[in-house]
Amino acid sequence: MSSLLSSTNPYEIIKFYLMRYFCIVLLILGTFGNTLNICIFTRLKLRTISCSWYFLAATCTNFIALYMGCITRVLTTFNISPRTTLSSAIYCKFRSYFTYGSLSVSMCLTIGACIDRWTLSCINMRIRSIANVKITKRIIISIICIIYLVYSPMFYCYE
Repeated sequence: MSSLLSSTNPYEIIKFYLMRYFCIVLLILGTFGNTLNICIFTRLKLRTISCSWYFLAATCTNFIALYMGCITRVLTTFNISPRTTLSSAIYCKFRSYFTYGSLSVSMCLTIGACIDRWTLSCINMRIRSIANVKITKRIIISIICIIYLVYSPMFYCYE
C-alpha cells in the first residue's frame, strides 16, 4: 500500500480506494438485501406462487455472484491473496465462472419471472397452466444447468 500511495498516478490511488470501500459497502448492503429477499420469498404464503420461486432462486444466485465477485477484490486491497500462481489461476477461473454464470442465471430467472406472470395472465387455459410451482422448479433447474454449461469453456479458455 505504501508503494501505491507513493505512486504518481492519482487514478490508481482513486481506483484502489474505490475498489476497497465500494466493494465493502456493496457486500454489506447486498447481504442485507438478499437476506431480506430470502426471508420474504420463503414465507409459506409465497411458496405456492410460481413467480416467487424465480425470485428466490435469483436471490440465491445473486449471493454467489456477490461473494465470488467482491470478496477477492476487497482482500487484495488488504494485501491478502492466494500464495501460489497455480492456485491463484485455478481460483481465478472458478471465481470468474461462478460470478459471470450466477449473474447470467439471475438475469434469466428474472426474465423467467416476467414470462411466468405473462403466462398467468393469458386467456388461453393451456398457456395459463404453465404457471405452476412444479413446472417452475423444473424450469429453474434447466436454466441453471444450461447457463453453467454455456459458461463451462471458461475453465480451459480463460486465462
